[in-house]
Amino acid sequence: MQSHEPDERGPVPPEEFVELRVHGVGGTPPEEILDVPATRLVAGDESAGFFRPYGTEDGAEVRREAYSWGGLTSASRLRALWVLLFPFAIANLAGWMLRHGGEPLDVERRRRRAIERLAAAVVRGFGVVLTVALAAYVSIGAVDLVGYQCGARLPCVADRWWLWPWGNRFVAGQPNRSVVVGMAAAVATMLGVAWLARRSQIAIHDLRREAFAGTDDPAFEVNLNHRVLWRSPHVAHRLGLTHSAAALTVVGLVAAGAGFETGAFPETAVLVGWLVLAGCLAAVVRLNGVPAFVHAALLFVGAFYVGAVAVGLLFGGDLPPANGPLPRSGDVVGVLLPIYAAGGLVAGWLAFVLWRRNPTGPVRTALAGPVLLLVAAGTVNAFGSGLLIRLADLLGRGAAASDHSGGIIRPQIVYADWVADVAVVTVFAVAVFVVTAAVAWFRAGERPTCAELAERYRDRGGLDCSDPDDQAWAAQVGRAHAVARVTDRLAHVTTVASVVVLVALALAVSTSDDPSGLGIGSWADPLGAPASVVLGLMPILAVVAISQMYRNRSVRRLAGVVWDVATFWPRWFHPWSPPAYGERAVPQLGSRLDHLGARTVLSAHSQGSVLAVATLATAAPATRPRVALLTHGSPLSRLYSHFFPEYFSPELSSRVAQESAGWVNLWRPTDFIGGPIEAEGVDDREVVDPPSSRPPYPGERRPVPLRHSGYEQTDEYAAALGDLLERLREE
Repeated sequence: MQSHEPDERGPVPPEEFVELRVHGVGGTPPEEILDVPATRLVAGDESAGFFRPYGTEDGAEVRREAYSWGGLTSASRLRALWVLLFPFAIANLAGWMLRHGGEPLDVERRRRRAIERLAAAVVRGFGVVLTVALAAYVSIGAVDLVGYQCGARLPCVADRWWLWPWGNRFVAGQPNRSVVVGMAAAVATMLGVAWLARRSQIAIHDLRREAFAGTDDPAFEVNLNHRVLWRSPHVAHRLGLTHSAAALTVVGLVAAGAGFETGAFPETAVLVGWLVLAGCLAAVVRLNGVPAFVHAALLFVGAFYVGAVAVGLLFGGDLPPANGPLPRSGDVVGVLLPIYAAGGLVAGWLAFVLWRRNPTGPVRTALAGPVLLLVAAGTVNAFGSGLLIRLADLLGRGAAASDHSGGIIRPQIVYADWVADVAVVTVFAVAVFVVTAAVAWFRAGERPTCAELAERYRDRGGLDCSDPDDQAWAAQVGRAHAVARVTDRLAHVTTVASVVVLVALALAVSTSDDPSGLGIGSWADPLGAPASVVLGLMPILAVVAISQMYRNRSVRRLAGVVWDVATFWPRWFHPWSPPAYGERAVPQLGSRLDHLGARTVLSAHSQGSVLAVATLATAAPATRPRVALLTHGSPLSRLYSHFFPEYFSPELSSRVAQESAGWVNLWRPTDFIGGPIEAEGVDDREVVDPPSSRPPYPGERRPVPLRHSGYEQTDEYAAALGDLLERLREE
């Protein structure tokens, strides 16, 4: 059982030293960080706080302290539901990946060029499309499948307690009223998503109104040297208002099409809905200088529109009895499908042009942002199509429109043909990515031979390459070396998989004479049902997998890599991304360094090294010279400098190393995340893994590669810590 008892919060005397440890992905508890049975809270709170070993440290020259920020991303198992917002997280991440003309060493706020403003507008516009798509799928499910096709039929709602809003005497058997109740359910769902995003934002920033009152747009104008990067809640606040307005408008549009088709109200009702969506898109595209009250006005207009549609259905013409889908309920998604491809192509072209202006790294890494946008679109449509097909099966006999027989005894719950096609295409895309990743995994590349390892372990236990046991152990270590390099091929794997999917889809459409659905051909019709089963299980499996992060350390570390990279950046491109822990962790860590006032070794593992560098980049000039940096398992070079070169680069690392008391970076060739920084002033030191080829004691197992963990228990760590403390003594 963990023990967190509050203690004094005063600074450490300047003549003493502090080893401040910052953990990496997965929410490592402070007791494990410090390797003690119990800790005490000395600053911050349980979700993100600073802890010391429980008990006194009188006479200790070096005080140990841990910064545990894992509660910002993994404190409660309910946060596993955030995985359902993952499409928005990677869409937000795509915006940060776009190249622009900034430099990591810029200390002044720069002016964006026209093409950079266009790139930001395209990504944000694509984000609105994703929100509209989610709202459309939710609306089709609640308004059409549940409200109209099931709620208006008494046999469908009978004996189903969870359909009680449609089973009472006032609603049951009344198509118009059933649709309005479905609209209310869709509105409640979308407002719930918006509320969760808003609450998570307030949990990081204070409740003062002025904190959300800014009107500027700092995207592509600032870097890690600017504190405004972490203190601009007004950006996500304004985007959140507009995205909420778009979501409400879509709910009204799904129902308005049916009302127009049946004469319940004029065609202008549908036109007004599309105009409101256009206004939301314009407000997002032109974010700079537009105050929050304009975005709030759009939210009011969206709410008024959905309310007006509901009133029109209640007091207008009657909808026909349900014998198929609600008329025109799929119009919104039908409009969006070609927008995904067009938006992806435009984003890809902009990314390429921006890369040509600043060719940092290979072009495939520059195109990672547009690829992520397409992945986000595919994920939203995957979840949406799987939801509709599974919901139709749950309510009765699910069937695509082309298979609808209009049975009387057991009426079918009908969904559009494109829903089944989307399911088939998504499962195909997932299969291609899995196969591509598997090929990269099993063909990991060259590995050190037994003879090479024998030379390395000459003074560490030795190896006899004629001994079968030594050969097997050498093969295991060599495999770890090879697999660790797969991370460097991540962009290549993603690019190859995306090209294969797009080419296959284009060939299917061009050679098909079947215009139904996505036009990929009749061959996909029998695959719709099994594909929907896979997609229906994906959200459930995702939630279960994330919940396992709290039990299984390996799962937590693997999933945490992707999750913590995606949620590190502020929500400047999609406001419904999960909370950006960097907005709290970076300022909080900086404040602690200022408050301590002592000479400090900032020991940061994995993602913690990203927080550490971002903190020192904005630290006060008086703080940096008394802080030495010790990183281990750091992804700064292998991930961040490749995909975010305007924010992290060797030049920035060199400046941090020169302005601080020193920087030692530990890395292992078996580590699939960490690597050398390769920057001037940074002392890269390789850690031999495993440390020896023989068991530490007779009867024990031979050591195995530790890969990304356990740096603090190595001799190299102790030596690096001693060297940095010696440098601090000399200051």
